[in-house]
Amino acid sequence: MSSVKKWLLLVFIGALIFTVTAAALAEAAPVKPILYFWGDGCPACKEVAPVIDKLIAKQLPIEKHEVYNDRGNMDRLAMLFKMNGVPEQDWAIPVAFYNGKMYMGVPNIMALAKELTPE
Repeated sequence: MSSVKKWLLLVFIGALIFTVTAAALAEAAPVKPILYFWGDGCPACKEVAPVIDKLIAKQLPIEKHEVYNDRGNMDRLAMLFKMNGVPEQDWAIPVAFYNGKMYMGVPNIMALAKELTPE
């Protein structure tokens, strides 16, 4: 076998190993969870609840945080609002944080759900 053929064979094998390794790492990489904040008794949260349940049923990682009855969750949400530059007078629920973006309000959460589960 000529040296060019050997070199091409090595390049092909290296590319194949890289592709297989990259695919395995992509499958093993943890999926970032959706941080979802809601309030017990909130009408807008109640409207979004079936959509959130549908995402959970599709096994998307969602961390649900109720804020009316859990001060720790409210503090965490306040920190996220501040980190996202949201003025206090504009804070609202339901709100979700996913992949570095904030989705506040029913229409935005519905859009996120559609983005995550296109059908």
